[in-house]
Amino acid sequence: MTTVLSGATTTTYSTPCGSQTLITVESDKAPHDYRFPLALSTGSTAKVEADGSVLIRDAAGTATSAFVAPWAFDAEGEPVPTTFRIEDGTLVQRIDFNSSNAFPLTADPTSVQWVPWPVLAISGAELKVLAGLTAAVFVGGAWVGCTFSKLTGWIAKVVSQICTVIGVGGVASAIAIINGTFRGANLVATKCYGINLSNPSAPLRDMPGRDCGF
Repeated sequence: MTTVLSGATTTTYSTPCGSQTLITVESDKAPHDYRFPLALSTGSTAKVEADGSVLIRDAAGTATSAFVAPWAFDAEGEPVPTTFRIEDGTLVQRIDFNSSNAFPLTADPTSVQWVPWPVLAISGAELKVLAGLTAAVFVGGAWVGCTFSKLTGWIAKVVSQICTVIGVGGVASAIAIINGTFRGANLVATKCYGINLSNPSAPLRDMPGRDCGF
């Protein structure tokens, strides 16, 4: 479904496990705030975490879904500041662009999916790299929320997604399990896989390509 706004569009794709939304900002006249109703169940809460992600918990305090820290880039690949906030049960993504940015901009409030367990969508090429990491990568750096100082690029985003679901204390253990389970596995580089973050050694799930940006 595509919604056309003044100077921007939001496009939502249905997937077998939920949905994915892309925001395309065409000009500096477009809105800065984009709203996504969360339809929280009774007793559920949504909270912006220290790293900028949003974690949704049920009445018992159990995490049921999450949105990783938002991102936005202009037409030249330059990052554009963007943040989440919660207003009356609605997720609001603010994109702080101005006339100096190259348009169009692209932004994505990416959700971590529960089906019924949390799933990390990752391409075969990325999983090969992730499975090659060891706990040693976390030596000599520091955590700020779910962001680790020694990691950059897509691998930093993937590790942040894992951290958002299982917490800082469980990241190194999850990476070690992924390393021991999938290192050397016969993976198709252009295929989208799903890792069960509640049990990283479980068999991989086949995911729709759009969940991996294909």
